[in-house]
Amino acid sequence: MDLDEQTLEEFVRTERASYQLEGLGMDESLVLSDLRSGIKRDFEELREESVCESRHGSCNLAGTKPVDFAEQLVDLGEGRKVICGIRFLGMNLARPFVKLTANFAWESTEQILSTYQCLLADRFAMFSPKWIQVMTPSGGGNAGGSLELVCGALLFAQNKKSEIEPPLELRSPASLDYDWYRKIYDEFFAENPAMRDWVQCNPREEMEESFSLGLLREGFLDGRRIGLIAAIREPYLGHDALYFIEIALEASCRGRGLGAVMQQRFLEEELGAGMLAWGTIDRRNLSSLRTAISNGRKITRGEMFLEL
Repeated sequence: MDLDEQTLEEFVRTERASYQLEGLGMDESLVLSDLRSGIKRDFEELREESVCESRHGSCNLAGTKPVDFAEQLVDLGEGRKVICGIRFLGMNLARPFVKLTANFAWESTEQILSTYQCLLADRFAMFSPKWIQVMTPSGGGNAGGSLELVCGALLFAQNKKSEIEPPLELRSPASLDYDWYRKIYDEFFAENPAMRDWVQCNPREEMEESFSLGLLREGFLDGRRIGLIAAIREPYLGHDALYFIEIALEASCRGRGLGAVMQQRFLEEELGAGMLAWGTIDRRNLSSLRTAISNGRKITRGEMFLEL
């Protein structure tokens, strides 16, 4: 089934309803245009024969064919349609899930699960998916997944502390110390093994990109290196923005508000007028959520992973 213009607009409307953007000063026409182009681009790209063959070849899952990896547009009847496709959490083939987007508003999680089991499950049985992923404008309750948090220059200014304590300094490193960064994560996972499946250490290439853009800083307290913060330039719904890819602290420095201080210092240096700063944080990572919210970032939407 092709994604015609009328159907595309229906998905744009429901996708827009999954965001809470009040107070961010965003241009609605840019938001809708970005959603429209993104939905169309992703749907068409994930149906291309070459893409399906590449995904099939790289996954090498027994019992699957290239066509099984194609994004699908399914007519559920009575004007209701969904776009759905297989994904893998953290690129882990042992953690498959189905991304599900509807052209109508879901009434409950029970309706989502029932719709999937009755009308869609056979299409993905070869993958034995563990979850359905849907997006919601709220935190999503107790369902697993990440939250999108966004801050505009105005919101940051309104939440900015007049004085920052302790006196933490940000420095641009001469090179990327990736081994030290990995060590921070190794220590974190040793203390929080349940987070290993939901929070990932960034690959070297992503951190190198941030470094090359001049958007990676190391934090120093009393002359001692205690953590880092990194971002890239990534538009948010058609608006100029910085995307946080990392805020990491050594184990001995967590729980002291230092992450919030690093983030505020960074935004003071890099967040220009009219810009946004955004990122995704797993809802289980409560300390990181508190840090982001304390610096004026607001939850704009969240993902729910509904267990099958």
